Amino acid sequence: MYGNINPAKSNIIKNKISLANKKVSKNAVIKRNKTIKEKYNVENICFLKKKKKDSLYEIKLRNLLNGIKFKINNYEFDILIPNTNILIEVDGLYFHPDKIFNLDITQINSIVNDIKKEKLAKENNYQLIRIRENKNINSLKDVLTLNYLPERNFNKEIIITSKEKFEKYVLLHGKEKLLKYTKLYMNFYESFFILTDLEKQKIKFNLENLKDMKL
Repeated sequence: MYGNINPAKSNIIKNKISLANKKVSKNAVIKRNKTIKEKYNVENICFLKKKKKDSLYEIKLRNLLNGIKFKINNYEFDILIPNTNILIEVDGLYFHPDKIFNLDITQINSIVNDIKKEKLAKENNYQLIRIRENKNINSLKDVLTLNYLPERNFNKEIIITSKEKFEKYVLLHGKEKLLKYTKLYMNFYESFFILTDLEKQKIKFNLENLKDMKL
């Protein structure tokens, strides 16, 4: 009636509708997950909510190969080719630089994750293929041909993040947040070397004093 509040707009009704939708949505997801697992005979398909937005290239490639997202120990892989042991990672040019030199924190994190994924894939008997997202792919044969290995040859004297980048980060986010990445830098170096206690202290020193990150 005129002058009365629409009952559907009341908070009580809104909450009931929201709970009902969540229940339906949850049941639909469970049913979908079971169907896909049975169809592809895999247990580790990734059904987690997206933590990153997939690139158009990644979506196109996944559709072209009839691939699915996949995870091992909560590490998400871009594409699994069903009924094979082939995993594919699509590497953007910015997040996966060709050389390890003067990288920002996001790039450092990407490299640490890449190395971990490579190790997990090998330990679980999967073939991991890396494709640059600027390559023209029309078939699985193209994927196998254009597989590349990142260049990761560097020594402890190379500057992996410059003091200028640290200074810029602190201006934008504050020094306290920067220092939270101490463990990340240790993980990065430990992906390649066994660190001494002195080297670990130097990593902390470089971050605290905004120095070039090198050992």
